[in-house]
Amino acid sequence: MRNSPVPSHLLVYVGVVVAIALLPGPDTAVVTKNALIHGREAALGSAIGVNVGLSVWTLATALEWRRSCAVRRPSMTPSSSSARCI
Repeated sequence: MRNSPVPSHLLVYVGVVVAIALLPGPDTAVVTKNALIHGREAALGSAIGVNVGLSVWTLATALEWRRSCAVRRPSMTPSSSSARCI
């Protein structure tokens, strides 16, 4: 075994995380496909649709988080819940 300051499994993990972060997702594939097949306007429409969808999901998540904070049972302590309410 080598005396390395960083364990080898950590280096593998960091490599995989970087690779996943750099790979395009399905949203990018749809926008690229529409740009190549249908042109700039279709790609722009797809990009706007993706961003509107992400905004709706973000808003829905935030509203549900606030709702769950409002109806939290008194028996639940901050340490027993999965997320703290601010």
